[in-house]
Amino acid sequence: NKEKYLWPSLPLLSEGLSILALSESTAQNLVSKDLEGHVVGTTNGYTYPTSLMRNKKISKDVSRTDAVQLKKLMSRRIQYAIINTTPAQLMINADPALRGKIKIVGSVELSLLYLNFSKKHADSPRLLAAFEKGLKAIQSNGTYARIRRDFNERLGLLP
Repeated sequence: NKEKYLWPSLPLLSEGLSILALSESTAQNLVSKDLEGHVVGTTNGYTYPTSLMRNKKISKDVSRTDAVQLKKLMSRRIQYAIINTTPAQLMINADPALRGKIKIVGSVELSLLYLNFSKKHADSPRLLAAFEKGLKAIQSNGTYARIRRDFNERLGLLP
């Protein structure tokens, strides 16, 4: 994508790729290597780190959606589910059948998400500069942190 887009120096967001288990699990602070010897859910079409996908000691069970992964976890068809942190928390909080029964027990990675600007658009350099200036301003004056905190509180997400 570097040939097609202008990239800002700072990411807009960071998002965790979480390892989820049933709440009764005693597992904590897991990383990819800890999944060896277990049946782990992934979602078809999603991108996962090479270290996870090429590890033949991890048995992967591919689901059509993240929601299907959570159902498989609840029915004990898989031992762990790998889902982005925010969507996982939103799905768990929205479903009384899942709430309190599934928890985050580790992390595969933290992804940095960028807002990119097309090199085909003549105004992209100016827009990129304006975006970076604005993002730096709201990060330094506390507005960005307040927006994230308010977002998390409104959606019932963990800090």
